[in-house]
Amino acid sequence: MDIAATSDRLTIGEAAPKVAVQDCRGERVALADRWSQRPLLIQFARHLGCTFCRDRAKQLKLDYPEIQQHNGDVVFITMGTHERAQQLQDGMQLPFDVLVDPHRAAYQAFRVPRGNVSQVAGPQVWLPGLGAVIRSGFGKPTGDLLQLQGTFVVDTAGMLRLAHLPRNSADHPQLVDILAAMEA
Repeated sequence: MDIAATSDRLTIGEAAPKVAVQDCRGERVALADRWSQRPLLIQFARHLGCTFCRDRAKQLKLDYPEIQQHNGDVVFITMGTHERAQQLQDGMQLPFDVLVDPHRAAYQAFRVPRGNVSQVAGPQVWLPGLGAVIRSGFGKPTGDLLQLQGTFVVDTAGMLRLAHLPRNSADHPQLVDILAAMEA
């Protein structure tokens, strides 16, 4: 999917796709059950070896108390294995659930695109990548290395309040935008 193609993106105010993923034990988790309770930040990761995704998980951990103060919750979705997802959650002591979408059905339903080599490893991400490695390290790449990340906020009615698809692998929305979407 071409990241520049905006006609194929989900839009604010549109119903979020009702899909299921798995927890680290392989149990089914319906995302709609999670957002029916309170606004939900859904963070799709590139892959578990991605330094930007590890850095993003670390940042979300730091932001989590403020997200909770806005009555929100977070799920971090990866295409990795259950074991690696559990290792990430335990190793980084993440206070939110790390979920698994091994066949990327949720990625596809939310229209999270694949990128190209320039978007995932081009010159525009080298300097941010160095900072991310210093802050958060890196892991062993698995899965589709061209898969990009995506960030969504879904309200309790199941409507999208934020749909952020990146320009490159270093691009994530700011906390202020996430909190504003949770308040919408």
